[in-house]
Amino acid sequence: MNTPKRSDYDSINVSALIVSKPGEFRASLATLILSMPRVNEIHFADDRESIVTTVCEHLPGIVVIDGDYLRSDLEDTLGWVRSRARGGITIVMGEHEDMTGADEADVYLVKGIRPERLLIEIQGVLSRKHLRPTTSHQEDILCSPSDAQLPS
Repeated sequence: MNTPKRSDYDSINVSALIVSKPGEFRASLATLILSMPRVNEIHFADDRESIVTTVCEHLPGIVVIDGDYLRSDLEDTLGWVRSRARGGITIVMGEHEDMTGADEADVYLVKGIRPERLLIEIQGVLSRKHLRPTTSHQEDILCSPSDAQLPS
């Protein structure tokens, strides 16, 4: 795979995955993330199977996880996502200042953060990471939905 030059990163479009239960939080987050110029599509997952399927099929460049929703599986899920979506950004959001299992995330944010601050955090990480475009990463996928499983 030809790696884009640093100057090419501003033009790379990425997809995003939001792991959360359906509702206002997820919808608001999706609207905010889709307002970013580099995000060309958004996916949702709310259980282990849909996380595996979405990561393996779409290799999202941005993964936002509702840490409160996945509390008991957060550490395993985050580790699995990071091992499959190499170069992607992982963001965990939770109700409290600190969350067990969120240590591996690129960013941990407390829910209720101002939308502008969330965008600044995402854009800051995007500017430092080497993301792949959503259309040319198939050779880098480390799993397929039929054989991949999150740790139990």
